[in-house]
Amino acid sequence: MVEPSIRFLIICILVCFWTAPQAFSQTADYAKEDYVIEQLKVDVAFSSDGTGEEEQSARIKIQSEAAIKAFGILSFPYNSAFERLEIRGISVTKANGTVINTPASEAQDTATEAARFAPSYTDVRTKQIPVKGLGVGDTLQFQIRKVRTASQILDQFWYTHDFFTAGVILDEALTVRVPAGKYVKVSSPDNNPVVREQDNSVIYSWKTSQLKVAKQQGKTATAKSPPSVRLTSFHNWQEIGRWYEGLQSAQTVVTPSIQAKAEELTRGLKTNLEKERSIYQFVATKFRYISVSFGAGRYQPHSAEEVLTNAYGDCKDKHTLFAALLKAAGIDAWPVLINTDFDLDPDVASPDQLNHVITYIPGEGSPAWIDTTPGTAPFGMLLLSLRDRKALVIPANAEPAVMTTPEALPFPADETIDLEAELRADGTLAGRLDVFVRGDSEVLLKTALKDIAPAEWTAAGQIAALALGYSGTVSDVQIYDSDNTDSAFHFSFKYEQKNYTSGENRQFKAPLPTIGVEPQKEAPRSPFVLGAPGKVTYRATIKVPDGYTVILPSNASPTSEFAQYFATYVANEGVINVVRVLIRKKTKVTENEWEAFTKFAAAVSSDERNVIGLTRNGVNSVNATPERNPLPALQVETAAYNKIRAEQNVQVKKKLVLAFEQSFPKSEHLPELYIDWSRILVSQSDFTSAVQYAQKAVTAVAKIRTDAPILDKKDPRWQEWINGLDASAKNNLTWTKQMLAWQQQQIQSSIGRKP
Repeated sequence: MVEPSIRFLIICILVCFWTAPQAFSQTADYAKEDYVIEQLKVDVAFSSDGTGEEEQSARIKIQSEAAIKAFGILSFPYNSAFERLEIRGISVTKANGTVINTPASEAQDTATEAARFAPSYTDVRTKQIPVKGLGVGDTLQFQIRKVRTASQILDQFWYTHDFFTAGVILDEALTVRVPAGKYVKVSSPDNNPVVREQDNSVIYSWKTSQLKVAKQQGKTATAKSPPSVRLTSFHNWQEIGRWYEGLQSAQTVVTPSIQAKAEELTRGLKTNLEKERSIYQFVATKFRYISVSFGAGRYQPHSAEEVLTNAYGDCKDKHTLFAALLKAAGIDAWPVLINTDFDLDPDVASPDQLNHVITYIPGEGSPAWIDTTPGTAPFGMLLLSLRDRKALVIPANAEPAVMTTPEALPFPADETIDLEAELRADGTLAGRLDVFVRGDSEVLLKTALKDIAPAEWTAAGQIAALALGYSGTVSDVQIYDSDNTDSAFHFSFKYEQKNYTSGENRQFKAPLPTIGVEPQKEAPRSPFVLGAPGKVTYRATIKVPDGYTVILPSNASPTSEFAQYFATYVANEGVINVVRVLIRKKTKVTENEWEAFTKFAAAVSSDERNVIGLTRNGVNSVNATPERNPLPALQVETAAYNKIRAEQNVQVKKKLVLAFEQSFPKSEHLPELYIDWSRILVSQSDFTSAVQYAQKAVTAVAKIRTDAPILDKKDPRWQEWINGLDASAKNNLTWTKQMLAWQQQQIQSSIGRKP
């Protein structure tokens, strides 16, 4: 996965992982492992009405202090609304055969954090019990039983299981018993079960083991995958949709207080889109989110009236309030059940695949997908984990259906960094940096920074600067209107770094972050995310001390089918302007595009490593006075061309280009000069003129091809040259037109749907 640098600003990144045992020599005793699970057995049985039971037993060899820490306190979660948990036995067997039992009565039954804060949101509890006498070399055994005393959904059941992969396990067995004649769908793609019938039951059995574990194996919280085994009694997704519609429809009743609030929020607004935005802003930003995943808490949402009064709720509650307020304003809104971790398996309809609720507004030919949960997302934007995902949409008066969420954002993603700085004679770089973000990073940054007090802004800004690659001192941090979901996130700070230049020529890299396209060490096994289609623009304006000649690197413009990069370096009147632009055309890079991506990323990284030099010679060439008549002294076309390419003063270069095209209208150098000048115009944000000069380059190439002597046209080397020049000119024209289009979109587009 490729992450733009700006995403490293996110302060709150929680990574949950299990550290695997050390690698071991392949001997039978596994002596170097922290622990060995000798046996793990799970037996599950369901009745037709959805009740049932589950028994778990394990035998674990403890071989290190780390294992004692991991298994010294056992935790067994259960849902008290419909389950009863029994601890049937916990024992430790010493090497000499002594057995130490831990009484089940010593277990503590505790509520989850969400249940303690808002007990009406979840019934999940945990029984925790310290294991007595556990030491290195011991064998730990435990057995528990969960009794499902009531069905979550009448006459339905479902179940998932993940085979253990975080360490060595010699024997793992799973058995699931279901009533014969009851419809059951079973999915376990990597491990087919043995199926048999016995005593009016169908029994599915799996056996597996894991005898070899790579170092640091395990899953992070951001790398979840579907379970090893999934089982459900639902025939299809329509059944699940009808069930949930029955739970939530009564909760969206428009009461007098809901009607009054809707009228307050939409007063004076004329279009549905304006009303939707206003109601969204209210629900998304004014209601505290209770973090309970759909399914981990109770399935039925609270009523819209109750959510409005409480001023907090989980994902399904926030949808319910949003839908009720929209209904009061005469706008339909439907619940959407989705999974934030992986795509739905359309062939296995099971509630366990659903862990989040969002909203679908059908509209008239222009539907919107809305997630009120983050509280910081622009209207109509789904986070990356929800885009291009199958989801269950539940209309009020039609059959539920599995639909796919949009892959793209409803607006172009945009990330801009502007640095206005001065490079002092002592080598200190000082200036102000502004960051503007629209898209996925915007939501993460707003979420991370919205609760930070102004007194802590400087510390947060220092962390942000370090994450962007600025190791100097930060001050005067400003965060602008972070609660407004209709505008890009904007923050800025003053920055100073001593000894920024180095070496005899006072060399330094452009003071900009890496743009986020870096070569990967290994080819991916599946498409990886490049980022939402959009533009990343990094600009640095640096005033240099008097008395220096500026030595600039060459411009760069690698391109590919999935992204385009452009870098321009211009010096004018004592000021260096560096512009780097990345345009992401596609969200994902496929395995087939890996080689092209590697070349593209290498070219981008190569440009980012370029240095700018300052050479003292008594005259600062970037302050050179423009000549009144720049070309009369140049008698040779090539000399004129070389002078233009070497000139650093933009105003002088402009006059030289105009004079050159008048003096040498048939020159083979004209296309290259036009291309170079169009790129300079892009760096100055004059996109209209840039397109004009890019078009002139294409026209000039065509004229050269038409007017060339017959002998040239027959020369393979000339053909190779003219074809390459033609491709370069056309690619440049395409790029400048894209830049102009981006500029027009930024000016004209409104976020979300058209009214």
